[in-house]
Amino acid sequence: MWHRIVGLNSARTLLAAKSTAAIVVGYGLGLAFDWKASSIAVTIIVLQTASLGTTLNKASLRMMGTFSGALAGVVIVATCAHDRELFILAMALVAAVCVWGMQSSSHQYAWMLAMLTCAIVGWPTAMNPANTFHTCIDRVTAVTVGVILSSLAHGVFWPVTAGQQFEQSMQHVVEGCRDLVLLIRRGLLNQNIDVQAIDKLEIKLISFSSSISSTLNAARADSEHIRRHYSQYKQLSDELEELILATTAIGGTVTLYREELMVPAVSQSAPLQQMLDALDDISAATLQQLSMPRDGSHRGIDTSPAADCVLKGQTSLESQGFTALNLLLDTMHTFQGAATSVQSALAETEVACIEAPAASTIPQSAPDLKLRFTKSALAGLQVVASAWFFVLLNWPLGLQSAMILTMIFVYLNAQLPVALTASTILKAMLMALPIAAVFHFVVMPTLDSFIELSPWLALLFFPLMYGVSSRNPLTGMSAMLTVNLTNSLISVSTTPPQYDFSSFANAYLGMSGGISVVLLLAYVFETRNPRRGLHGALTALLKQSTDYLKALENGVPRTSAGASAAKRQRKQFMQCLAKMKKLSMAVNYRQDPHAHRDQIHAVLKACDAMVAKLIWSSVISIPPGKGSTIAKQSVNRVHDWCTATLSATAKSLCSLQPVDIQQPGETLFRPPDMATDTRRSDNVNESPVDIGNVSGAELTYYRSLADAIMVCQLKLNKVDWKRWTQSYF
Repeated sequence: MWHRIVGLNSARTLLAAKSTAAIVVGYGLGLAFDWKASSIAVTIIVLQTASLGTTLNKASLRMMGTFSGALAGVVIVATCAHDRELFILAMALVAAVCVWGMQSSSHQYAWMLAMLTCAIVGWPTAMNPANTFHTCIDRVTAVTVGVILSSLAHGVFWPVTAGQQFEQSMQHVVEGCRDLVLLIRRGLLNQNIDVQAIDKLEIKLISFSSSISSTLNAARADSEHIRRHYSQYKQLSDELEELILATTAIGGTVTLYREELMVPAVSQSAPLQQMLDALDDISAATLQQLSMPRDGSHRGIDTSPAADCVLKGQTSLESQGFTALNLLLDTMHTFQGAATSVQSALAETEVACIEAPAASTIPQSAPDLKLRFTKSALAGLQVVASAWFFVLLNWPLGLQSAMILTMIFVYLNAQLPVALTASTILKAMLMALPIAAVFHFVVMPTLDSFIELSPWLALLFFPLMYGVSSRNPLTGMSAMLTVNLTNSLISVSTTPPQYDFSSFANAYLGMSGGISVVLLLAYVFETRNPRRGLHGALTALLKQSTDYLKALENGVPRTSAGASAAKRQRKQFMQCLAKMKKLSMAVNYRQDPHAHRDQIHAVLKACDAMVAKLIWSSVISIPPGKGSTIAKQSVNRVHDWCTATLSATAKSLCSLQPVDIQQPGETLFRPPDMATDTRRSDNVNESPVDIGNVSGAELTYYRSLADAIMVCQLKLNKVDWKRWTQSYF
């Protein structure tokens, strides 16, 4: 309980404690067997993740990359060490190939380790090839020992498995859906619908969909029951996504028609109250189903007959209030069906004889060919320029630490431009200096044995490892760099080092050289900065939204492969939103007087809401299609307005011009009049066409989307994009 006294998070405290213990043991083994103790510690540091499954997946990729890189390094030294220029070009080629692989493969971490290990084996032994094999063995041994210690620490002592996190994610999704239903119910009963609270819950639910998928993939490595029934659990995650979309559709309908629904005759009507009771019952039953065995022995309750009865009892369209009520009941019926599907999937997830259909594989969106080639060429150029610089100046510690750090930041630059995180990197360099200096000059000279050293190692690494587990990506990255730099500077080895200023300064300057040169090259060759990157991501999101609406018009999401296409689009939307938030965090709002944090955060929030409305199409009768009926013509006009508005907004933002906000006409979202839209053919026995049932849900979708687009336009116009995109470091 001591962590509560000092205000530490219990999960992060346990994670940091296990990693720290593994690091201390790793140092002990390294000193005892004359292994590279700092390399063992680095492996344990980078393998600290939120779950055991993620750690095991990352460990396997680390081993794969280490073996490949070590082999490449030995081959390059054996064939090119006699010619300095040829050797540098060969290392640059390896860097370019690895960066290319990082951008086109799902195993990015393995490519990064191959490039890094090749540098560790190649650069230090280039001048003395006889030590190449010994360096290769040392590196592979250190990584292997670090992987074993990390796996034992996180897998044996109070393991936090991804399977447990997946179960918790499912619990959070169902609870969030029920909370939204209860919030709407209270609002209707109290005649006070809280729109902001509904929007907040909708965005939170949508964010759960991406976490469910990633957690499930990690759970295959640490949960036997998920690995055995992975296809069924994948199907279950798809059903949960449909439940999320159905829930947001209910919230959006209530938000749009809140004035009509707050009429007592509507909000207190028997059909609506019966449906709310049914939704409450099925939500509670779904929550209960989560804790039941999944071998087919426990089935969820079937509430579909009651839902049909409720819907059949309300078909009148005599007023706008009852029109809104019918639309709300329709979305609630969709929610009911989605919840029933989740219950069925839960009940049969681990039935051995049932093979659930495998979910469609959603490919990662790879950068275009030109961008991949540019980043690969830049990586090779950085290696050549850095090597020439260090050889020319005979940098302290030669090429060893400087070129290794060069490779690390070449990797970082391939993922996210180094210029975007320069302040974080420099901060880590400054933080590591006093920590390592105190340890190097004050602590280490007084120690004579590992028994005396171990508590100091624990005191040093625990707070840094706690920072590595931060949810803020920049804070975690800063802590990761700080702990790795500190680990390399504290001079723990079997050979007693000289604890003097010269050795410490040379080590620090050697490492700083690798960082500084790459930062310089990044600023010279990289034209983006955080604000330009955010502007580009916003423009890309608007263009992607326009393309999505055009796909709806062509009927793509309703084809046989439509579910996979819709899910791929949702994932791309979430990736784009996450990228914008990371770029926003990289902006130095305090230093730049024209970077207004509140305005940018308002834009990001508006984009979240717009994306939430866009992905409703998976549960509402969309696309509109091109039809000749008056109802279809009305929906088509609304669809065209939304598509044209999004396209014009993207063009204005791309050209750094204010967005021309055009309010939709008063009649654009008006439902077709029954008297004029009920058409009969020449055959008097033909039934009239019920226009309301055809277009009501579609008009609701587009009305909600139009409102979100206009809010997004207003927020975009509050930012001076010409000033925002000016070069400012």
